[in-house]
Amino acid sequence: MRAGAAGGGRVLLLLDGCDHEARPAPVDVTRLLDTGPGVVVLATALEPLGVLGERLFPVPPLPVPPDGEYDEDTDLERLCAVPSVELFTVCAARARPGFAVTGENGRAVAGLCALLDGLPAALELAAARTRWYEPATLLSRLRDRPGQLHGGPAGAPERHRSLTALAEYGCRGLPAAERALLDRLCVYRPGFGTHALERADEPAVDGLLDRGVLALTDRAGAEPRYAVREPFRSYRGAALEGRGELTAARDEHAERYHRLVTAAAPRLDGTEQARWLAVLGAETANVLAALEHSHARGATERAAALVLGCRQMWPARGLLREGVAWCDRLAAGVPQAAAARLTDLGGELTAALGDPAEAVRRHRTALADGKRLGDRGLSARITAHLGAALLATGAPPRWPRRSTPSATPGGPPTSSTGPPPPCAAWAICAA
Repeated sequence: MRAGAAGGGRVLLLLDGCDHEARPAPVDVTRLLDTGPGVVVLATALEPLGVLGERLFPVPPLPVPPDGEYDEDTDLERLCAVPSVELFTVCAARARPGFAVTGENGRAVAGLCALLDGLPAALELAAARTRWYEPATLLSRLRDRPGQLHGGPAGAPERHRSLTALAEYGCRGLPAAERALLDRLCVYRPGFGTHALERADEPAVDGLLDRGVLALTDRAGAEPRYAVREPFRSYRGAALEGRGELTAARDEHAERYHRLVTAAAPRLDGTEQARWLAVLGAETANVLAALEHSHARGATERAAALVLGCRQMWPARGLLREGVAWCDRLAAGVPQAAAARLTDLGGELTAALGDPAEAVRRHRTALADGKRLGDRGLSARITAHLGAALLATGAPPRWPRRSTPSATPGGPPTSSTGPPPPCAAWAICAA
């Protein structure tokens, strides 16, 4: 090496797999670089070596198909050009001659590539299984447990023969703070914001980013968004389950999103509406996961609070039917005031679905409950929603009977129907 550098040539020293026991000390790499101006060290590693002047060339996973943008009739050619789909197709054709992406299996192939985060090793392992399973069946089997993939080539390093081994290799030697944060975040759905983190987590976040265990999914937004990559997410989730700590981690996740929705609710009708709708919209997957977990744990009132706190999120995210289903599912198990609010919200969402007659029925049920409670504010809000639904049905308004003074002095008042005088309008809304 010294001779090459002294003769004016260049020397390239390749250090492959500089991890764990094979990781060189920064001072040793510096000595190599100091042997001459023509010496270049190319090292592959899970994280930077920390040498002065080091230049990083991250090797990210392969791009995956955009979520929800695949159409069987028009986008097959565009789908086949996505790098992760190209690799999956080549590997699947080795295991199953003649395999091709078609209009029938394209959506499942796109789902597999997205589920596996475009990780080449994972795509190769999954593609090998197409000799037994169709892509749709394979996607269904792997959806909750992608870490079960195994069966790599016999001559490959152990970490390339299964996703569990790959994840174990990537997590080996993690400092305690980084491992604890990873265990907390592995239950989060990919694409979570800084609401999941505390200020004290910042050094551990940097360490996980350096390892490639944690990924930035959005750098351009107002705040960064993160995702725990597969297979680390499944690997640490399985470890938590094995230690009996998975439920506690999901409890913490649900509590965090309950606080977020509670903080957002009063701001959704003011000048901060756009910002907070964007926050809830970005966190929809995690809010829904918190809702499912709260309901499964029997925390029905907490689940109802989440549903009501997301009143504007349901239509904004196109989740009208899901919102109605949650209102119906929870209304029977909560106190009457919360049940009335859920029934009323179900009416609003039903109206947005284009069924004003059903919305009227729901609002009338909610109004009856509100009146039994004697809650005038709640009754007024429900009455306003009922009026809007009635207008949408095109039905003429039915005015309540009102008392008028008797024509005979001292006689009982008489009742009549008809629109109330203008001064009585607010009295009816508050009744």
